[in-house]
Amino acid sequence: MLVQESERILKEHFGYARFRPLQKEIIDAILDDQDVLALMPTGGGKSLCYQVPAMVKNGVCIVVSPLIALMKNQVAALAQHNIPAAYLNSTQSAEDQEMIENKCFNKEIKLLYISPEKLVNETFLNFLKIIQVSMFAIDEAHCISMWGHDFRLEYGQLCRIKEEFPNKPIMALTATADKTTRQDIIQQLQIDDCQVFTAPFDRPNIRLNVTTGFHRLERIIKFLHSRPNQTGLIYCLTRQDTEEIASKLQEAGFMAAHYHAGLNSVEQNQIQSDFLNDEIHIVCATVAFGMGIHKNNVRFVIHYNMPRNLESYYQEIGRAGRDQEISDAILFYSFKDVIHWRTLIAESKNNRDQDNHQLKMAKLARMQQYAEASICRRRILMNYFGEPLQEDCGNCDVCRKPRSKFDATLLAKKALSACIRLKEDVQMPVLIDVLRGNKTALIAEKEYDRIKTFGSAADVSYHEWKDYLQQMINLGILELAYDQDYVLKKGPLGHQVLYEDYKITLALPEFDFSQRQGQPRTKSEMLYEELFEKLRIVRQELALEHELPAKEVFNDYTLSEFAKGRPTTLPNMEMISGVTPKKAETFGLSFLKLIREFLIEQYHNGEKIKGALYLITHKFYEQDLTPEEIAREQGLPIEEIYEHLVILYELGYEVELLKFINRQELDQILATLRLKDNRVELNDLTKQYQEEYDPFKIKIAWAVYQKMQED
Repeated sequence: MLVQESERILKEHFGYARFRPLQKEIIDAILDDQDVLALMPTGGGKSLCYQVPAMVKNGVCIVVSPLIALMKNQVAALAQHNIPAAYLNSTQSAEDQEMIENKCFNKEIKLLYISPEKLVNETFLNFLKIIQVSMFAIDEAHCISMWGHDFRLEYGQLCRIKEEFPNKPIMALTATADKTTRQDIIQQLQIDDCQVFTAPFDRPNIRLNVTTGFHRLERIIKFLHSRPNQTGLIYCLTRQDTEEIASKLQEAGFMAAHYHAGLNSVEQNQIQSDFLNDEIHIVCATVAFGMGIHKNNVRFVIHYNMPRNLESYYQEIGRAGRDQEISDAILFYSFKDVIHWRTLIAESKNNRDQDNHQLKMAKLARMQQYAEASICRRRILMNYFGEPLQEDCGNCDVCRKPRSKFDATLLAKKALSACIRLKEDVQMPVLIDVLRGNKTALIAEKEYDRIKTFGSAADVSYHEWKDYLQQMINLGILELAYDQDYVLKKGPLGHQVLYEDYKITLALPEFDFSQRQGQPRTKSEMLYEELFEKLRIVRQELALEHELPAKEVFNDYTLSEFAKGRPTTLPNMEMISGVTPKKAETFGLSFLKLIREFLIEQYHNGEKIKGALYLITHKFYEQDLTPEEIAREQGLPIEEIYEHLVILYELGYEVELLKFINRQELDQILATLRLKDNRVELNDLTKQYQEEYDPFKIKIAWAVYQKMQED
């Protein structure tokens, strides 16, 4: 009888003639008052699994939902199916909430959506005890495991349901959960005897692509131009990224919008509505967007940054191709994202949360392995979720466009030899500098340039070495000691490579997309990563010297800003978030020294980096070279050298400008400035004295006067 009733409701209210695979079995179990854990891919019809039995059973079904916007969407959608549903949350007035509670009491509501915070409220629990509750549904149940400790404490308290209502069935639903997460959900909800239903996870219509993080925006725009009017999602880590990317896409002519928690509810609802109605095609969003968004024609999901684990990744890409049409999942991968997530996880660690901390780190490692893999990505993904494939999928970037391979045995031996000679106690940037023969200040101080393998692979670029070393780590030739500040050590296969003639094959690095298309190749992202990693080494040395945790010197965000902005003076450094005057005084000079050396080194390597020429000029100036001699050394006009010296003086470097202008000339120009009471522009001053003095002398006088005014 109940089975027939559920089929009738399916037809009358939802318009479907038959249930999808597993839906009927799940509904039958809950109608039999059994607890259920249902794992179904996005688009697999999870919502029907509790909406249909809610209509069959007497009383109201309590649905726990993590987002207010999701509640509103679900209730609005059910209204379209003529199903009485409502939600209770903090956005409603007391009068509205009382009205909804009265409807529940009078059995006029079949589904009531609430937040986990609401459910564990004592007053609300008492209210539930005086109405007829039919069942509980925990939507997005993976939140219990992923967010129970650091997202919402109340999600970790949903055990109250079984304690307060032991005879009411609970249905927990999620799109992604590995074995560990499933057990965590069952344990926290206290549904040990539940029926577990797992739909196949594989979504073969989604093409999996992972690519380097270089030139992301340009490549996204090119991708979108090849797919006009298609709809998709671009997931970002920060609110700022969502806004900036959406703005750039709008400038490029695309119908795009940004979405994040900083928008008010009216703005969020409007974007959701516009996206569902195809009034906008692309939403650049933080991860909150997409939960419960029932749009079946999403053709692509782009991750601007790497997610923190495979569960999040798979759930988010599952929002593409819900209509089973071919769709694309594109992940831009950069080691910066690994650093970001490791930092967040480390900073959230506490003594009571050791197991959870280790689990998060392990999940991040699996996500990183997926992003760096050179084998079929779908096989990695399906194996992670317990559904191993017997063959390569033929539909991921590794299968469709495999990277060319070469015999890298000699390179591996050089890397291992250098690693061992360095006592397995240096990080990747230092090992690369040794292999390339790059004599930095650290290498000179540690006398690493004296080891036999110093400069043994100078013909391999920094970027190529970084790629090769990462592959060697994945193959077990080297190991990355996360617990020892990322130093490299010999891996399980290291001995065989060195002493047993074990052959190693590596993939050639994937060149940047824009270069493959014949466009000029920029190295800005490579330079960022190289400098960031060098900054981390300096930070670690200072942390040891001062007996502090590394993050107490400067956290990763601040180091990232150093790597982006490359400050060369303390005043500039103090403008960066996280740099206090005390920290600048204590640690600043060490980082400034490194940044200056880095800029000079890159200049000598042929890189044109802003600020490098000034530092080269200053270096020669400190060696007592005259401006004329500096100009000859750099092959620059003398006027440009004077320009550098003035700028260095304005930045606070010790430059004696007064020796380049006599006192009479200086006094005459200063007198004019004092007479005008600083109401004269440099250009006007230059015009006034251009026939009497060289332009650089006018600039010197101007700089001296500005400095006097500051003092």
